[in-house]
Amino acid sequence: MADSAISKIKEEDFLPESTFGEEHRVYKQYYVKEGLLKIRQLRDNIAVCFAGDVDVGNEIEEHLHTLLDEVSFKECIQLIENSYNNANIEFILLKSSGQNENDIYYFNGSHCDKVNQAEIGSGKDLEYFSRDMTGIVNEFHKAGIDKYYYLGVVMGVMQCYILNNQTFQYGVGGTVTGIVMDSKIHWFRDMEYYLFDDDILKPDTMSVIARGHSVFTSSDLTGSTIMLLNEYFDSELERNPYLQRSMIKILSEKNMFYQMFYSRMDNVAVFTQLNGSTQKPFSKRWIRRRNEATDYVYTFDPQFVQFF
Repeated sequence: MADSAISKIKEEDFLPESTFGEEHRVYKQYYVKEGLLKIRQLRDNIAVCFAGDVDVGNEIEEHLHTLLDEVSFKECIQLIENSYNNANIEFILLKSSGQNENDIYYFNGSHCDKVNQAEIGSGKDLEYFSRDMTGIVNEFHKAGIDKYYYLGVVMGVMQCYILNNQTFQYGVGGTVTGIVMDSKIHWFRDMEYYLFDDDILKPDTMSVIARGHSVFTSSDLTGSTIMLLNEYFDSELERNPYLQRSMIKILSEKNMFYQMFYSRMDNVAVFTQLNGSTQKPFSKRWIRRRNEATDYVYTFDPQFVQFF
């Protein structure tokens, strides 16, 4: 899993807020914004994510993407170690060789080691964040649990945790994304967030989807759509307005697979599996589609509301 916030010395023109309403601005000496897909798929079964100097990280990703066509996976790692000794960068390289045959490699800026688990980025410098994230990952793991459901739950809880603890100021936030490694790399299933304060009928909703090798978000809180692109595979989306409109249409009209209800006032979350359905015993969603907009009305079972 990864967030999408990045910190830079130089302030840049961008949207004023993240998908979830976090303010893009200078926190201490760094300008923090949402704007980077941190998990980049390089091949069907290989992905990389980095933390540190964004320019160096992008450069390493480009080299890996090219080198994988020329040399073996192990030689790629050796070349990166030799070329980026003492770099201001950390990255995790993931490779799936088959079902339950997944390898994790951690690069600390000078050498790369095969590990069982790894954590990088600003979050690990926050003692409580690292501790609590480990607790969340362990709390929801059960034998036989559907891997996509497990990923969805942990992503949703992590997203709510970030909002409640206001970690964007420390460079942790934006949109949480994640992958499942199972012979090939599979992205998370479509997710909707339903956030509210004291009235469940007055929500802010956000949709988060993965298509191709990239992630797209929409937010009625900010009125914005954000594309977190993997330029190695989906660069055309940056140039093609027809494809962009298609993604906006999917975000506004598609019924999501999972939904996370979250009371910001009480810090209580309920994760549900919709399977694309709008009619569930605990909640129902009514949709009106028009040429220029899509309107929604939600109704809830009183017993469901009592959770909050």
